[in-house]
Amino acid sequence: MGTAFVKAGNYFGTASRNVLRGPGQRNIDFALHKTIPITERILSELRGEMFNALNMVNFANPSGASTSTNFGKISSTTGNPRIVQLALKLLF
Repeated sequence: MGTAFVKAGNYFGTASRNVLRGPGQRNIDFALHKTIPITERILSELRGEMFNALNMVNFANPSGASTSTNFGKISSTTGNPRIVQLALKLLF
């Protein structure tokens, strides 16, 4: 694939801008919370949150350096894996 994009001397060439595109990015976040009264003046709030709930892999953009041997190859990921957190808050 690297030979399809050869440097044209000191000219920019005829390829349009953004001809190389990376893969799409997907992420689903999810949260639930419940307010629980303890007395008239004291409340507790239980919260659960999931970031990247479906644990989808997001690949980084391919290498765009036309002189590199890794031209057009994706060699890393972006974003975080699934993160789950629970919290309990006391309101008074």
